[in-house]
Amino acid sequence: MRLKARDFGVWGFLYRGFVIAFCVGMVMYSRYTFNLDDIWYWLDIYNLNTTTDSGYKPTSGRFYPFAFWDIKLLAKISTSPYLFFSINAAIVFAIALMLLSILRQALDSAKTFIAPPPIKSNASSNDTSSKYNALIFVSLIVCFLNPGFVTVMLGICYPERPEALFLCIFLLSSLAYIRTKHIKFAIIGIISANACIYLKETAFLLISGFSFFYLLIYVLQAQANDAKHKDNGIFKALLAKIKDCDRGILIYHSLICLSGVVFLLIYVVLVVPQMKGMYDKGFESMAFVQRAEIIAKGFGNYVLNDSFVFLLLPILILVRILQVAFYKKHNNANDDKSNRWSVLHPFWDASLVAGVLCAVGYIKLMMFGKYYLLPVYFMSIGGIIYTIKITIEYGEHIKKCILSNLIKWLLRLAIVLCVILYLVSSIPQGIYTFASIKSTGVIFYDTLEFMRDYVEDKP
Repeated sequence: MRLKARDFGVWGFLYRGFVIAFCVGMVMYSRYTFNLDDIWYWLDIYNLNTTTDSGYKPTSGRFYPFAFWDIKLLAKISTSPYLFFSINAAIVFAIALMLLSILRQALDSAKTFIAPPPIKSNASSNDTSSKYNALIFVSLIVCFLNPGFVTVMLGICYPERPEALFLCIFLLSSLAYIRTKHIKFAIIGIISANACIYLKETAFLLISGFSFFYLLIYVLQAQANDAKHKDNGIFKALLAKIKDCDRGILIYHSLICLSGVVFLLIYVVLVVPQMKGMYDKGFESMAFVQRAEIIAKGFGNYVLNDSFVFLLLPILILVRILQVAFYKKHNNANDDKSNRWSVLHPFWDASLVAGVLCAVGYIKLMMFGKYYLLPVYFMSIGGIIYTIKITIEYGEHIKKCILSNLIKWLLRLAIVLCVILYLVSSIPQGIYTFASIKSTGVIFYDTLEFMRDYVEDKP
């Protein structure tokens, strides 16, 4: 799907201008920085032309072997920070284009509330109403000015940077394979999915969780004659549904689920026997009250800084559950053979659930860094846009009762609350983080230059 800025009107040009300015700002005044552990990686690069971090630290439960391959390769070419941040800017630009395509396809899918698999959209690429173009623009700005995104993209020690890139490739490849059935898209999707899984331990929850729930919704939507197989038991009825599904899609997502299982088996064999603690944080030795206090503070920070994940996502999943529970067929559609599971969309609803799974995983691990949830944004942003549109515009598919209006008001309230939190907390932090990281590097560099000149003048 080829997209141009003019397809989105003035919002498209604003977005293009914002992305270009963001990328140029990343490259300008590139310096060695103190962005979390960046300084130690810069020292390795400067002295050794590589990094000593292998991504395998079994005693602290770490296993991310694909991390840092990019900076190791770049360090062989040059140690200049301009090279590293130019590549980071190229990654941001690529992600910006892919996210735009993902959200466009989410809006196109939302034109038909009942979306039987495989996903097919009769939408015109020119259907770009102003309010939804604005929604896309605002959603993307939320991602780019999130303090986690700024921190990761202005650093070099974060596996989340290539993970975000491969995650977007995985989503676009999956959409393309579902639409075209070309094997090349399946191969790209499987490769990018495995790259994500081995870049960050929690990525298997995103990737394999997404494919698992895609398969679950896909099978539930299959148009097998349930009445015919009812007397044969649930198992045979399930097999009948599976036979009605597209074999290619079943194999594709089954392989991705299997990739997550393989990662877990490798982790259990190579890491668990040697593990003494998780991330060397000492959580295991803490009293219950201490652990509860850390979780409460961390959860509060997540709500303030990542409200779209911790407020909007759970509410959207609740909305989807209510839409399934109170589903009704089309008016005056006697030939409508859909069932309540047809309300769900295998791709976009699975992305919502996968995002929540990853967020819950970080809570369980008691990890509340501002950049940990970055991949969740890219996984779930399409599902968020899709659900918002169908809930606001396609309420006639819900039984007419007080609950149908309650769902819309609940969604609007959640959106308003999230916007307020982002305006007063997350976006100011993101802007400050960008300015702080850039200025700190320049100040440190100027200080070193001053000390060098001073020593040379007065030996």
